[in-house]
Amino acid sequence: MSYADYPQHIEHLQRAAEAALAQHKFESPILCSGTAQARNRFDDQYWPLMPTPTYLHWCPLVEPEAFVVVRPGRRPTLVRTVVDDYWETPTPPENDHFWDAFDVVTVGAGHAVFVVRA
Repeated sequence: MSYADYPQHIEHLQRAAEAALAQHKFESPILCSGTAQARNRFDDQYWPLMPTPTYLHWCPLVEPEAFVVVRPGRRPTLVRTVVDDYWETPTPPENDHFWDAFDVVTVGAGHAVFVVRA
């Protein structure tokens, strides 16, 4: 898929999600990128994040504790959990083609639940 096709990809995923939600009477899927895992309990080093496949299908942003919230009739919301820590700054994405497909909300650690519930 080319970067130019990404908006159509998101539209297709949105339509499919809306149909599934209506059929099964669910409100909204919340797709999590995953959590950074400590290499061992004696140090503060973490393994490189390998986001969940379902999250990556929607969003190529590789950051821990990021969420895609899909709601019927609305653009998907990308919730980014930003930790103000010099050592744990995630690598910036290699391309910015996906930002316009989402309503982006940035929260501090532990605050994503407030956006997801809204």
